Amino acid sequence: MVLMGIGNFLTAGIGTVMITEEFHPLLRRVGWPVRFLIEDCLDAAVAFLLGYFVFFKLKTRSAKCIWTVGAGMFLWRAIHVWVVRDYENIADCFTPCFGVASSLWPSGSVLETCTYTIILIRTVFYSLGAFCSSRFGLERGADRLVRGPIP
Repeated sequence: MVLMGIGNFLTAGIGTVMITEEFHPLLRRVGWPVRFLIEDCLDAAVAFLLGYFVFFKLKTRSAKCIWTVGAGMFLWRAIHVWVVRDYENIADCFTPCFGVASSLWPSGSVLETCTYTIILIRTVFYSLGAFCSSRFGLERGADRLVRGPIP
């Protein structure tokens, strides 16, 4: 169970990067705020599809719970940034990660914060894909065709 959870987390985090890297040449000439938004949407879509198909093939329960790891990492980073940098409002340190232009862009601390944000996005959409596969998967429709309309 633990190994499957680690495998699902690595698939959500690293597998998504391996697939989305193929689309980066298309985004070379796009400016930073728009490029960041497009990359986030692409990561979310790929993570959703990976979660859907991995759950469809392996039926691991941990795939639906991977979002908790991403949320934990995000929360840990938020608390760390809030305590170390002493922001008045916790949202102030994450605004550049949601497409808001900043004079700090692209500094090291902002990019590090965005790294934690993208892990949250990937894990949430991976789990959402696994959840949708468990509820609305293709296999359920195939079973209905074999059994017929009357249970």
